[in-house]
Order: sequence, then C-alpha cells, then structure tokens
Amino acid sequence: MLLSRLQLANFRQFDRLDLRFKDGITGIVGKNGAGKSTILEAVLWCLFGNRAARTDKEGIRRQSAGSAESCAVELEFQLGGKTYTLSRTLVGRSSRPEVRLLQHGKLNAVTTREVDDYIVRLIGLNLKGFLSSFFARQKELNALSDARPADRKDHLAKMLGVGRLDNAVQLLKEDLKSIREKIETLSGLQIDPEAVTRELNQKKGEIAGLDKEETDLKDELTRLLASIANQEKSVEALRRMEQQYIHLDKVLSAFEMQKSATEKDIARLKTELSEVAAIEDRIGPLSAQIADLPQIEKMVADLKQARAQAEERKRLQIELEAARKGVHDGRLEADALGNTIELLQQVVSTKEKVRKETADLENCIDGLLKEHRELSGELKVIESNLATMESQKLEIKELGPDASCKMCLRPFAGELDQIERHFDQEILSLREQEKPLKAKTTLITEEGKKLRDELQNKKKELDALGKKEQELASAQASLKGVLNALKDGEKRSGEIKKRLDEIGPVEFNPAALAEKESVQKKKLETRDEYIRLVERANRKPVIVQDLDKAGMNLEKTEHDLNTARAEREKLAFDPDAYQKAVAGLDESRGNAGDVRVKIERLDGQVRLLASEADARAAELQKHEASRKEISRLRETQIYLEKLSLLFSEFRVHLIGRIRPSLSKQTSQLFYQMTAGRYQEIELDEDYALCIYDRGERFPLSRFSGGEIDLANLCFRLAISVEMAQSAKIDQSFIILDEIFGSQDTDRQRMIFDGLGRLKDRFRQIIIISHIDDVKEMAENIISVEVDPTGISHAEIIGG
Repeated sequence: MLLSRLQLANFRQFDRLDLRFKDGITGIVGKNGAGKSTILEAVLWCLFGNRAARTDKEGIRRQSAGSAESCAVELEFQLGGKTYTLSRTLVGRSSRPEVRLLQHGKLNAVTTREVDDYIVRLIGLNLKGFLSSFFARQKELNALSDARPADRKDHLAKMLGVGRLDNAVQLLKEDLKSIREKIETLSGLQIDPEAVTRELNQKKGEIAGLDKEETDLKDELTRLLASIANQEKSVEALRRMEQQYIHLDKVLSAFEMQKSATEKDIARLKTELSEVAAIEDRIGPLSAQIADLPQIEKMVADLKQARAQAEERKRLQIELEAARKGVHDGRLEADALGNTIELLQQVVSTKEKVRKETADLENCIDGLLKEHRELSGELKVIESNLATMESQKLEIKELGPDASCKMCLRPFAGELDQIERHFDQEILSLREQEKPLKAKTTLITEEGKKLRDELQNKKKELDALGKKEQELASAQASLKGVLNALKDGEKRSGEIKKRLDEIGPVEFNPAALAEKESVQKKKLETRDEYIRLVERANRKPVIVQDLDKAGMNLEKTEHDLNTARAEREKLAFDPDAYQKAVAGLDESRGNAGDVRVKIERLDGQVRLLASEADARAAELQKHEASRKEISRLRETQIYLEKLSLLFSEFRVHLIGRIRPSLSKQTSQLFYQMTAGRYQEIELDEDYALCIYDRGERFPLSRFSGGEIDLANLCFRLAISVEMAQSAKIDQSFIILDEIFGSQDTDRQRMIFDGLGRLKDRFRQIIIISHIDDVKEMAENIISVEVDPTGISHAEIIGG
C-alpha cells in the first residue's frame, strides 16, 4: 500500500491542505502543537472513521469554521496495482457523515457501512492491526526492551494477534461454566414421572363425573326456556297496548298545548292591529321633517372634501421641505465620498509594484533553498566519508601490529604508524573541505532568514493593500447609492410641487362642518323612525290574514282533541295486569339464570381439572425434554473441554514460532541499518534482545545508546513486517512518530543512514519530528507551521 495524495478541508486546525506523498524518506517537521501528527490522524480518520479520531465528530471540524461549512478528508492510495480515492465528509450544521470510495475513478461504495467493511477487507487489517503494522512511536521503541519479561510477552502477544486466541480460550471457559451450571439446574428440576401419571388419571375420572351432572342441568334449562318463550309472547302483546296508550296520551297533551298557543296568537294579532291604526296618524308629520335631508347631506360632503384637501396640502408642504433637505445632505455626502475614492485609488495603485517585489523575494528564497540543498548533499558525502575513515582507523588500531591485512594477508608490523598517518591526512583533508561548506551553508541560512522576514513584511503590505481595495469598492458602492438617492429625492420634490399646484388654495370652516353634521344626525334619526313606522303600517293586510287563519286552526284543533279522547277510552288498557305479567316473566328468567350459573360453575370446575391434567401431562413432556437436553449438554461439555485443551497447545506452538521469526526479521533489518557490522540479533525466551558481536552473544545493555535505539527500532519494524506478512498485505510504507527523542545529531544521522538502507523494503518512510535537523537529512520535507490566527499550514520544501 502506497500513499499518493491527501487533501483536507476544515480538519482540526487545518483550513485547507493538499499534499502529494513521494517515495523515499519524507520528514514532517514542525514545532510541538503545529499539526504534524494531525496529518497522519487525517489518514487514519479517512480510512477508519470516527473510531480513529481522538475526539467525537464535533471536535474534528475546525473550531473557527462556519457552522454550514463541511469538514472533509480525501485520500488517494495505490494497492495491488490499483488506484483508490477515499473521501469522508461531515456535512452542514448537523455534521451528517458522507463517505465515498472510487476505484480508478469509478464509484465503488457510498454508504458508511459498505465503505468501512470494504476498507478492512481491502487492507486486510482493522484499525488496531493497521496501527501495529504501519505506525511506530518513540514510546513503543524502548517500552518492550525495558518492560518486565511477563509484560513484554503479553504486549507482544496482543500486538501480533495472539490475544485473539486468548480471548477464544476465555470464551470457551465461559461456555463450559455455563453448560455445567445448566446441567446442574436441569438435574435439580427432575420429577417422579410415575406419581405424576397417577395424579393425571385421577383428574380424568373427576372430569367424567362432572360432565354427567352438567348434562342433567342443561336438560332442565331447556324446559325453562320453553316456558319463558310463551310468557314473553303474552308480555309483548301487553307492551304494545301500553305503547299505544302512551302515544294517545301524548297526542292529547299536544292538542291541548296547540289549542292554548292558537288562542294566545289570536289575542296578540288583535292587539297589533290596534297599534297599526295609531301609527298611521304619525307617518305624515315625520315625512315633512326629512324632506330637506338630501341637501343637508350634500353640504356635509362638500365640507369634508375641503377638510381633506387642507390636510393633504399641509402634509405635502412638510414632505417637500424634508425632500429638499435630503437633496442638500446627499450632495454634501457625494462630494465627501468622491474625495475618499480619489485618495484610496492613489494608495491601491501601488499594489502591482508590491506584488512584483514579493515574487522577486520568493524567487530569491527558492534559489537559496536549492543552493542550500546542494551544499547539504556535499556535506553528507564528506561526513559519511569521515565516519568511514574514522571507523576504519579505529578498527586497524584495535587490531594491533601483529594483525594482517584482510586484502593482502601481510602483517602490519612497522607499517601500522604509516597507515594511521595516512588516515589522519585523509581525515584532515576532508575536514578542510568541510569547513568552507559549513561556513557557506551558515551564510545562506542567515540570508534566507532575512529574506523570509522581508517577504513576510511584503505579504503584510499586500494584505493591507487588499483591505484598501475593499474600502475603495465599498466607497464606490456607497457613492452609487447616494447618487441614486439624490436622483430619487429631486424627482419626489417635483411630484410634490405638481400636486400642490393641482390642489391650489383651500378654505375650510370647521364650525360650519360641525353644525351641518349635527343637523344631519337629527334628520337621519327622524328618517330611521319614519322607515320603521312605515314598515309596521305595511303589515296591516298580513295581520288581518293571519287573524282569520288562526280562527280556523282553533276550530280544527278542538275537533282533533275530541277524537283522540274517544280513541283512548275505547283501548281499555289495564296497567296492573301488565305489571303482574312482567313480574312472572322476570321470575322465570331468574330461575333459568340460576341454572346457567350452576352449569358455568360445573364448566369452570371441568376446565380447572382439565388444566391441571394438561399441566401434569406438560410436566411429563418437560421431564423427557430435560432428560434429552442434559444428555446433549454433557456431550457438548466433552467437546468443549477437548477444544480448550487444543487451543492452549496451539497457543504454546504459535508463540514458539513467532520468536525465531521476529529474531530473523530484526537481524536482517539491523544488519542493513549497521552496514553489516552486526550479523545477528536474537530474542531469548523472555523476548529480550541479544546482539551477536564477532560471534559472541551479548545483552542489549552492553552496547551504546545509539546501537540500543537502532536495535529497538529494528525490533519494532520487524513486528510491523511480521504483522503485515501474517495478514498477507503489501506493506510499502511505515510511519515513525517522534522516534529520535533526546538523541544527539550523530545518533540521528546513524538512524537516518540505517533507514536509507531499508528503501528496498519500505518505498515510503515517513518521519514525524519536531527536530529541525531532520530537514537536512530527509529526502523530502513537509514543513508544518501555525499562523497567528491558529490555522496550521503545511508546505513541501524538498524532494
């Protein structure tokens, strides 16, 4: 698996980021808290979702981002000769998760569950396995060698997946315990099947006796129901006669009420006819009083119109004065804005010059960086040669004059001093070459810092000019608005003058209007009285007609009343006989109810006995099922005990196979990183590291700090390789997070040289460090910085 490209938007402290990863050793360098580890956290979050983040999803989005802005990470990587693009996004205010996976640009999966499952199958590792295979941190390097033997074994077992086997063994033990408890519980619930069978037969005999008694009661109930049917027919005939009697009684009451209401209507109509005769005498004088009402109404309308014109003229004069003032103020504001725009245009005109100066500074800095990298490369070659010379000189000196040359097999004898002087001359020559290169590198670094400071000032000046451009645009927009308002004010003034000319001078007398409105009010009240009286007088023909109709209705009602009285007397209904028949029917129904209760009681006893019999039968079935279940559980118990024993034996075998495999991987890496100086590293039974030096086995504590760090690093890398091989994945990159600790420059360079020899195994080696010296040693540099606003920025400055 190779990383190709990473793009971020509003992730943690990053606003925007676009990085392309290259092969070789890449250093991600910056101060603590700058956001170095956030870049690799984004890779993990994109691959494995929120479970790979340090916080919940609300903490993933950049704090200063707008609530509607999305947080997004897109990762492009190569695996198995195919290109994949994975994107994970938190959308909008609710941080709705969206995820998408493309393979060679074609959509592969879109739902979160689909993508998460596909990534685990594609890589062959879950989050924990991925961290153990592709990541190594400083705290992990010495932790294994410094730990107690038992803790070291346990930690390695967890990292290499043996912990999953331990979990399986624990689950087997829990299953065995559960099965033993079930067998014990079921055994304690067994019953005596013969006693239960005897009780079941007894219940069946009792049920047969109750069935016969219930049959006799049902025959008695049938006889009672036949008698009740005959009684119900007699009572129903009397009930219908009672309903007819009640109906005739209600009809008589209705006719009597109708007769009384008709007599009252006749009296009322006679009274109303007398009142109409009196009203006709008042209509004539009222008509004369309202004859001039139309003229009065016209006068009031004319006076109100004059009042409205006077009020409009006054309002328009106030609006005209306000419009004139607005035009005057607008002209003053337009003049002031014009002066401001002229000054801002003069300031902004210098922006192009500042932009060119900024570009020139950036070109100068790029040139210095290129020259600095070339000088650093030359220094690396000289320093490597120096280290080789000093190592060879020390090795020859340790051999002594009695030793022989490995090439010609001649003893050194008296030539040893001459050989040492030769090495001293070579070393002195290399150091002389090194001095001017270091001095020139220092000068370039100082000049670069000065140019960076000057570039920063130019960028600030550009930012200030950008703000002035915004002020200029704002002033121009304001001027346009003021001119439009000025035009509208002048137009409104003309319209108001035109309307005032149309109205002309207006005379209005409020007292005259009040007087005419008072007269109009009295006339209107008189007109309303006149209309009401005329309407009542017009009802005289209707009243006479209603009076004649009421007289005829009274005669008809008296006739109907006499007819209904005669029908009720003819019916001859006896209420006492009806009540006696109802009482006899209720008594018969009560007797039938008593029989039903007895039948229901017997039925309940039968059901209870049947339920008890069913319960006994169920106990027998349950007893048989429990017996079979106990037999099955005991068979399962035997199989689980055998499986637990096999798992334990397999764990011993697996741990025994891992130790020589890890020893071999660590030895190969250590051999490459020390340029073949040490042939073998071995893990003892406690998984402690031992190094073979000149064929002799020594504990790790015997060696220097740099060699110990290298051995621990190789051991951790070997674990990653073992994890990748056991998962059958292509591990083409490794991420080393702050592995240098407090080591000096020589030890750092020793580790870098060793990592350089591993590029045939790891195409991408990514180192996260806060140490600036990494910039001079890594092939590619990603520099991470935080600006004053708290936003992190990453820049590729080498490669």
